[in-house]
Amino acid sequence: MKRILFHNLLIIIVLFFGCNKIDVEPKNGEPVFKAEAKFDGITQQWQAGEDGYYMFSSYQKDALDVYEFVGTLANENSTEVDKLSFYFRDSKATPTGLPDISGSLDPNIAFMFASKSGNDTIWGTIIDTIGYSTTFDATSSILPNFPVIYEWDFGDSTTDTTDSGPVNHSYSSIPNSPIKLTITAQNNICKSSLTKSLNYSGGNNSCELVNIAISPQNPTLDSFLVTADFSGISLPYTYSWSNGDTNSSVIIVDSLGIVEAAVTIIDGTGCTVTATISTTYNPGTVPPICLARFNNSPVVVDTVMHVFVDTVITGDNLQLSKIKIEYTNADGVFYSSYFNSQPSSSSIKILKVEDYDRNENNEKTKKITLQYACRIWTETGEFIDILDGIATIAVAYP
Repeated sequence: MKRILFHNLLIIIVLFFGCNKIDVEPKNGEPVFKAEAKFDGITQQWQAGEDGYYMFSSYQKDALDVYEFVGTLANENSTEVDKLSFYFRDSKATPTGLPDISGSLDPNIAFMFASKSGNDTIWGTIIDTIGYSTTFDATSSILPNFPVIYEWDFGDSTTDTTDSGPVNHSYSSIPNSPIKLTITAQNNICKSSLTKSLNYSGGNNSCELVNIAISPQNPTLDSFLVTADFSGISLPYTYSWSNGDTNSSVIIVDSLGIVEAAVTIIDGTGCTVTATISTTYNPGTVPPICLARFNNSPVVVDTVMHVFVDTVITGDNLQLSKIKIEYTNADGVFYSSYFNSQPSSSSIKILKVEDYDRNENNEKTKKITLQYACRIWTETGEFIDILDGIATIAVAYP
């Protein structure tokens, strides 16, 4: 074996034993070999057997006599531009004898990208997802002289039921719906709800329903005046009761003394409160009034945090079983994953390997399906990020 090792530099001498087309047409209208990925956000596609593009399979040896198995998707009429190539290094350094094609393409091993430095880089990413947290406090609610339950709908498809006023809640994203509190006394003798949007400016929502008052309107106690007092931040206020009334108070008629009302109040800035009340008025007694109220503490926003842990370790100088991806664009600019280190988003995974037809040079081939993402570089340091890659390709081997 030629031990041409200049420390971390691997000089690749391209000695092609074959660069041969597997001349396949699409089967049942679907190309056998193809590749797709986002190149800096722009989707690129290659499909063998369509528009002059084919799958070229080959193998070669480098300066260290290590085999590389190569699959290239390119246009038959111009194979020097707009082409995508995948290189798989042999899993063992054997200058004589057959290479280990099975070990080199084993889907059960963790593949890494070859690097010009000759070293391996282990990376990890810690991502703290964005979140919002706040404390809702319903202790300002008006309650009867017996226990109530608090039912919260946090506007993000989650709910909670408690027997006390304060409750904490965290959001993974800003809720699309307002927050609703419903308080209910024993046997539903009185019930009230309050709905309002969460204030993300860092303080409490200043919309507040101050009071709902109920008073009988005649001696038979079959009609009641329900009045809502609102404390907002800007005039004018608009009232909308469930019966269509738009005044600050509404008359409810019920021979059994059951008082049920709902009102939505909006101030001049759009600050909105919706409240409901349900109670029974008995002559000679004070009706049990429930009035739901709540505020929230300032919303705490957790920012997104990315922590990259990069550790360069002494790697395999031969870089056996490593992978390389190369791309030449339509202008002839050449990129390679080999030229520099990879970011934490890089990955490559072989999903399936199977024997395939021999190529035009009667060389054996393997059909490979893989997922890939990496950064490819020019020799001058410019780069393209490849994401969401999926490919079915072929490589040749001795």
